[in-house]
Amino acid sequence: MTTPELLVVLGADPGTAGHQLALHLAQLGYAVIASVSDAEMVSGLELEGLGWLKPLVLDPMEPQQTSTFTRALAASLRIRFPLSPSTADNNVFHTTIHQPALVGLINCLPISLPDLLRPVEALAVHDHLIARIHAVAGVSLDIIKIVLPIMRNSIEKFGAEDGLILTLFPTKNSSLALPYLGSSLVANQALESLMVTLRREMRISDSGSGSKIRVRVSTPRI
Repeated sequence: MTTPELLVVLGADPGTAGHQLALHLAQLGYAVIASVSDAEMVSGLELEGLGWLKPLVLDPMEPQQTSTFTRALAASLRIRFPLSPSTADNNVFHTTIHQPALVGLINCLPISLPDLLRPVEALAVHDHLIARIHAVAGVSLDIIKIVLPIMRNSIEKFGAEDGLILTLFPTKNSSLALPYLGSSLVANQALESLMVTLRREMRISDSGSGSKIRVRVSTPRI
């Protein structure tokens, strides 16, 4: 890697696929900002990242936290990596980064949030369905609106590689469980439709630009 680059990972609570991914990216030489749902998870994840992973608190089930997280994210984009020279390892991929280029957002919220196992006829619209849709689609949109212009600017300012917005969704091959994951499925489908719409709009808006930001959806193989 010739250009120091920064990635944002949403949904990196310990024990989740997002957690594994954030650590793997830090080991590969990226600077990583990752969201966790509880402040008690911050110190442990920061230690695991050896100076190259900055955890920020974002509980997507608490709507009032979104604005706090986006402000903290904007401030964290200006920090120096490694966070502490004493915790940084001697990995040949790493180099001190004073202002990294933000080149990617990897959204693991759809695969990291715990599922509410409940039949559709038992769902309460406001307590369950709307809350889940906001936690997955609403929070994702709020953060994308902050990250997208910064990513465009980073690509142009630092001459970084093309950017990426990647959303990871769970597999859809368990027909037995599907009837009891109604709120998750509806929320995930809403976010997937949102990403398809964003990709189409960006193809038009960025058609005359020298930079390209790819919008992708995928299923993790972890």
